[in-house]
Amino acid sequence: MTCLLVAACSSSHDGWFANPCPNPLTIRTFYSDRETETPTKSDEMIAEATLRPNAVTKVEGAFQDANGFTWFIEIVGRPTIQRSKKEMPKWFVALPATACPS
Repeated sequence: MTCLLVAACSSSHDGWFANPCPNPLTIRTFYSDRETETPTKSDEMIAEATLRPNAVTKVEGAFQDANGFTWFIEIVGRPTIQRSKKEMPKWFVALPATACPS
């Protein structure tokens, strides 16, 4: 946990990503831009990893709660998905089958 001031603390969280594809996927996690009314992907990347095929891969420090509890997961070559803390029980992300290249 990192605390800059008593009122401004942030935590880094490891994520577990389930890759449903028969090939590796590269993912990047991004903060949500706090300067917009609706959540949008910021330019600041938190983590990048290659996920093993048909497996769950732990990604250290995949999520950082400094900008709130909404993140964006970019699947290289596929659409970016948005996830909130409520949608990730115990920091687990099951990627959709649509993430698999055709």
